[in-house]
Amino acid sequence: MGRGKHEHCWKHVTRVENENKWICNYCNDKFSGGASRIEAHLGGKGGGIRRCSHYHEGVLNNNNMASTSSNPPEAVINRLYSIQDRGK
Repeated sequence: MGRGKHEHCWKHVTRVENENKWICNYCNDKFSGGASRIEAHLGGKGGGIRRCSHYHEGVLNNNNMASTSSNPPEAVINRLYSIQDRGK
């Protein structure tokens, strides 16, 4: 089981079912990995992952990510269904 201190970052992504991947709720790009890669993507600090082009500076405060919404944007939901349909 993952470390509890990183659970907050999962609010910013949508997990892809049956894969170790996630879709950023801000830029809609798909990545693999866990909490540390999500934090690197949103914070733009290493991790060998591209920085999110749509995540606002200042939302990260002392490594504590504030969620702007508990619901993913409609574009993310539509993309998630599209990805799942391709696997059938």
